[in-house]
Amino acid sequence: RVGAAFAKAGRLLRDEGQRDFRDRLLTAIKWAGKGAASQTEEDAYLFYAIALESLLIGGKKHDQIAYKLRLRAAHLIGINPKGRASVRDHVKDLYDLRSAMVHSGKTRIPKTDLVLLRFLTQSCIIHILGTDRFEKITTDEAIEQWFEDLLMAD
Repeated sequence: RVGAAFAKAGRLLRDEGQRDFRDRLLTAIKWAGKGAASQTEEDAYLFYAIALESLLIGGKKHDQIAYKLRLRAAHLIGINPKGRASVRDHVKDLYDLRSAMVHSGKTRIPKTDLVLLRFLTQSCIIHILGTDRFEKITTDEAIEQWFEDLLMAD
């Protein structure tokens, strides 16, 4: 899956695919890269949170961002109902911590939370880039529709 993800990322870097979708994925990869290279845990945490949000929410205005973020992450990488519930709950807690950092200046990040956010963000990026079911999704509208259809199916 990782090899397929790198191959698709390479195609995106060569300007293949619809611009909005390409920009969405490359933006997420860029922020995750900043998180990986960050000198502080607080900055890394914020960069990974931005990466996850840019990947799953995109650049268009959305209502209920926190709600959509956790449901989309849960359906994207959760394997079964129990796994989806676990991902949903983790993303909620991690996003609440991100919000506390941004809105109240909280800067102490538990190492376990940073590790979990990094894992979830990387998993979502690799899943979208390296999974066969996303091979035919090449537009921002198509991925938005995929998420909406998936949520309506449950």
